[in-house]
Amino acid sequence: MQEIDKKTYEIAYMLRFEEDSGEIAKGLNEHGAKILKENAVTPLKFAYPIKKEKSGFFGYNEFEADPQKISSINKTLELNQKILRFLITTPPVGKPTVKRGERYEGERVERVAPQPKVLTNEALEEKLEEILK
Repeated sequence: MQEIDKKTYEIAYMLRFEEDSGEIAKGLNEHGAKILKENAVTPLKFAYPIKKEKSGFFGYNEFEADPQKISSINKTLELNQKILRFLITTPPVGKPTVKRGERYEGERVERVAPQPKVLTNEALEEKLEEILK
C-alpha cells in the first residue's frame, strides 16, 4: 500500500451561528482530514451583507489532508448553508519573519537588546563645532 503525502492547510471561515462551528470539522473529517489546531469562533460584524447576513462568527483551523482531496472538501463546504464563506490556504513555509531588534539563529528568533551609543564629551564638542561651521 502506498503512503499518502499529506500537507498542512489552514481554513478561515464565517458562520451564521456560533453553534455551527462543528460543520467545518464534520466537512473536513468526511474527507479524511485531520484537524491539528482548532480555534474558538469570535463574533464579527460584517462591513457589507454576506448572503443577507450583517453579522456572524469568524474562526480558523489548521488541518492536514491529502492534496487531491482539497477540491472535494471545497465542494462539500460550499453546499453547506450554515457556512457563509470559507477560504483554504497553505501556511507559509520558511524562516520566521525577523523584526527589528531580533536575530534569526537556526530555528529560533532571539530578541537582541539595542546597544546604546557611547559619546564622549570630546566627540560631542567636535560634532557641535562641525555643525556650527
